Amino acid sequence: MKVHFFMSGFCSADNSHTYLKAPKGKTTFPAFWALLQHPELGNILFDTGYSEHFFTATKFFPNRIYRWIAPVTFQNNKSAKTQLLTDFGIKAEEVNYIIISHFHGDHIGGLRDFTNAQFICTKKAYQHFEKFPKFIAFSKGYLKHLLPADFNQRCLFIEDEFEKKNGDLFSENWFWKEAGICFINLPGHARGQIGIQFYSDGGSGKGPFFLVADAAWCIQNIVKNIPPPPIIKLFIDDYTALKKTIQSLTDFHKLNPDTKLIISHCKETLSNYIPQLQSKHV
Repeated sequence: MKVHFFMSGFCSADNSHTYLKAPKGKTTFPAFWALLQHPELGNILFDTGYSEHFFTATKFFPNRIYRWIAPVTFQNNKSAKTQLLTDFGIKAEEVNYIIISHFHGDHIGGLRDFTNAQFICTKKAYQHFEKFPKFIAFSKGYLKHLLPADFNQRCLFIEDEFEKKNGDLFSENWFWKEAGICFINLPGHARGQIGIQFYSDGGSGKGPFFLVADAAWCIQNIVKNIPPPPIIKLFIDDYTALKKTIQSLTDFHKLNPDTKLIISHCKETLSNYIPQLQSKHV
């Protein structure tokens, strides 16, 4: 299986929110997503980043507040749909699966573009997303308009579909045997969030990878075991769980130094794989 890394837009936020005692000032958070090309299962995406659908969903109040809090920069020719076609000749309908790490708008912004894909997520994440009325969902980073109308018919819940595994460091793991992908429960940032572990034999890199989504915001969180400051309690799910998850990721990194940790918004890490991020304008 080969993996390729991309970004579709980025938002601006305060750098001091990334880890305790981080320097103040504006920084950018790339909207990362990945393409996994499996020899039998075909094209699998991990998240989608932003798309034009995000701007439609946040055009009017109250969802527009989402865009005010974290201003977004996005070019239409950089959506997941467009980049797949331009870079690989992959049409949107040729994407077979999309793994959803969690339901925040910067991770599911492109779901509507992929009309044939089956969606893979935790039931816990989806139920938490569903319970919020549209007019307050934005306060949790949720935009109901981003979900395709037939989402329920195309969704596979990880807890129901895949084999559960016991893990020493993480509370819940599930294994997708046919794909060689392990789903890892990473609570704290968002209810039901998952990351994935797999082995890549080409593309953006070779070897074992662990895509940790928003379990951390920068590599310092994990390498130095430094959590974000408590102020982020205002807009994440569970700060205590987040700190435990970061501790588990720190322990994992010490035990598995050769596994490449990919954090969805860490420019420092992603710039090694996405040339666009080496520009001073991002």
